[in-house]
Amino acid sequence: IQIINKNLYSQIVTENTVKEIVKKGDRGLILSRDNEVLAETTKKYTFWVNTYRDNNEDLIISTLAELFQQQPEFYREKFKKEASYVMLEKNIPQFIALPLLNKIKNIRGLRADGLQMRHYPYRNLFSHIVGHVDSEGEGKAGIEKMFNDLLLPDKKRMKYNKSQSGNLNKSIDSNQPIINDGLDIQLTIDVKIQEILHSEILKGLDKYSAL
Repeated sequence: IQIINKNLYSQIVTENTVKEIVKKGDRGLILSRDNEVLAETTKKYTFWVNTYRDNNEDLIISTLAELFQQQPEFYREKFKKEASYVMLEKNIPQFIALPLLNKIKNIRGLRADGLQMRHYPYRNLFSHIVGHVDSEGEGKAGIEKMFNDLLLPDKKRMKYNKSQSGNLNKSIDSNQPIINDGLDIQLTIDVKIQEILHSEILKGLDKYSAL
């Protein structure tokens, strides 16, 4: 049997069964001399549904109500909205979302989007040194900018198998690229010393402002 336009049909099959997605690793950590994390990349999740689709509403509501300690009526009200995107919970840290992510495939209609965010545990205490990143994860000030090239992770295209329902599954391609995280940067500043200095400065300001 001779197949006419073999390359064309092969391309059509690939487009319908394989999807390429750009994936990247985590930006490197910024650490103090005493190994306290001054900047890290965390992932937060938003859980949502398309109310025009067939959803297992009761299971979704009971699962979310139990995990997030909400009344079922809180989510039932959200399901009354007719829209292709109805947010149920947002900005959920990965360690809290993980149990739900592990069983989301068995909950019809529940969807999750993950977003990588830069987190600064000590907030303004080291902001003048550590700096910050923009919405694309690029360093724009301080250490984040100075060592941006070292902190940046790999960004590569990954292939996923697409099922008939449109869900993406792990590719059977054994030649997937390795995605490396960015390098960690350790500073010479000591968190405990900085906290003591900061506290003493505030005490001094309070003392002299009261005079």
